[in-house]
Amino acid sequence: MLIRPAEDFPLSELRQLANPPHVAYTHLDWLAPEERLLDDSTFALEEDDRLCATISLAPETPDFAWLRFFFSLQDGKHQEHFGDLLNYGKKWLAQNKVNALYSLSHQEWFENLLVRNGFERTGQIVTLTTSKPVLHPCDCAPNLIEAISQEDVALISKLDAQCFSAPWQLNEASLRHCIAGADSATCIRLDGQAIAYQVSHVVFDHIHIARLAVHPDHRGKGYALSLLNSLIADFKNSGDYVFSVNTQQDNRASLTLYQSLGFRSHQESFPVYKFGTR
Repeated sequence: MLIRPAEDFPLSELRQLANPPHVAYTHLDWLAPEERLLDDSTFALEEDDRLCATISLAPETPDFAWLRFFFSLQDGKHQEHFGDLLNYGKKWLAQNKVNALYSLSHQEWFENLLVRNGFERTGQIVTLTTSKPVLHPCDCAPNLIEAISQEDVALISKLDAQCFSAPWQLNEASLRHCIAGADSATCIRLDGQAIAYQVSHVVFDHIHIARLAVHPDHRGKGYALSLLNSLIADFKNSGDYVFSVNTQQDNRASLTLYQSLGFRSHQESFPVYKFGTR
């Protein structure tokens, strides 16, 4: 058994391993797995000169990383492959002073792998949905809402870092992908500085609110409600849509806001796991 950086392998072999019918876990990521196959945080395991498994542990910030994907042959050894790759990757993260590795789990077999390899559950993500959102009167800054362009990404990235703690921050590259694929991306500015923003994506008749953030100094003033009102009004006038959002189970402020707009808990939820690399 030998573990090497994935970039040492032919890209065609890595792509083939990432396709069915192989064992596969993929993170809810703004970048497609293919875009991370040759990252320096992607590692591959070979036995008898054969590529058997690969894992991505790409850092989001200098402080933390996500387990982005794991692909393995269906050879009955994926548990062993996962443990070997994870141990190798954790040493790389520690060497690069990345303090924590996080993972989501939406498949039971993968959650069992995480627990077996020392990950600890730290939270739960819940999904809220509504097909009949309720608009609430809000006089807060409706005329200050403007579209976000790609030129604004650096400014929005700075705001994002001020609004979210690990592991929910996005780096500028992830945020750029998030905004580039958005059907609605708006922000509120005061004195030239972005203080709140939202990004949403549409798939057929489904609108998913991917990001909603307000600067800590401006919370409780209605800016989030103003952005959501504007989003809902735009789409209510153009058809029947189901709105959804993911949020942390213990984020009372977020839950209260969305529930006030008619969102209710959906059956879908998934746990968050963490492993300290040092």
